[in-house]
Amino acid sequence: MLSTCRFAAVAALVSAVTGTQAQSLIVNGGFETPVVPVASYQLFATGSPLGKWTVVGQAGDVAVINSQFTGGGFTYNPKAGEQVLDLTGTTRTFTGVQQRVITTPGQSYVLTFWTSNLYNNGGSSTVEVLVNGVTAMRATNFSNAGLGQAWKLFRLQFTAPSDQTVVTFMNADPSNDDANGLDEVTMVPATN
Repeated sequence: MLSTCRFAAVAALVSAVTGTQAQSLIVNGGFETPVVPVASYQLFATGSPLGKWTVVGQAGDVAVINSQFTGGGFTYNPKAGEQVLDLTGTTRTFTGVQQRVITTPGQSYVLTFWTSNLYNNGGSSTVEVLVNGVTAMRATNFSNAGLGQAWKLFRLQFTAPSDQTVVTFMNADPSNDDANGLDEVTMVPATN
């Protein structure tokens, strides 16, 4: 019930931010598949598929983490659902995920996503967002939750140049930071 309530709250927030109830064009934006064993995580190396996502970037990996996993004294709590993507994986390289989305040329889209920061684990978390291979945003979460995980919502509006758009999220944390969460990625047509 709690997960359903959190999802509804995120959907309402996305609706408020975008002004629409449109279905997200991003598939598996909550990283709920594949299902990871309870209190565990699963690594995906560069070049590997992760549902509709593909792991990209430098040689390395990303991790899908179950909500009950505890590591380094921290519990990794998803923004919604039961799983979260950690862009640092175990390699802490410039690695991430991308997804190809069908778009309408000239149409504006709103991309929303949540990043998490474990404040005592590096001070901030930065996600580099690319649209068709070009950096469109560097989203940095400085939120402090003490010893916990603090989530922050980011929003990016862009115009699609063609009938397919590649959206990419990369770990832009330094190599000494081993937590950079990504969750609840959505992309819908802009209403204005």
